[in-house]
Amino acid sequence: MLNVPRYILLLYTYPMYLAEIDISNKAFNPVARFSNLADVVNLIIPIIMGIAFVLFFVTFLRAGFIILTSGGDIERYKRGQKSFKYAIGGFILILFSYLIVKLVNKFFGTEIPL
Repeated sequence: MLNVPRYILLLYTYPMYLAEIDISNKAFNPVARFSNLADVVNLIIPIIMGIAFVLFFVTFLRAGFIILTSGGDIERYKRGQKSFKYAIGGFILILFSYLIVKLVNKFFGTEIPL
């Protein structure tokens, strides 16, 4: 018998084992349940919108807390106002992105679960 290192044998036989695996099996490969990019986007967009709304709400509450606890400190009050402006701007951005997704949905006739 040839004196072949064990890792060489593994490098030779491992691809043969991989060739037997069916990657279209949804139980083995979770990515197989997505047939195209639209399915992936349909899964990700509602999650992103939910996270964005939660961030808006937290920023809005934080800004209100900063203003309420400013205690006459002008710098803290201005920082709270600035946070309010960013929160409102972010909410408007979320709203417009939602409307754009809905517009694309109508235009292309796709189903996006929002």
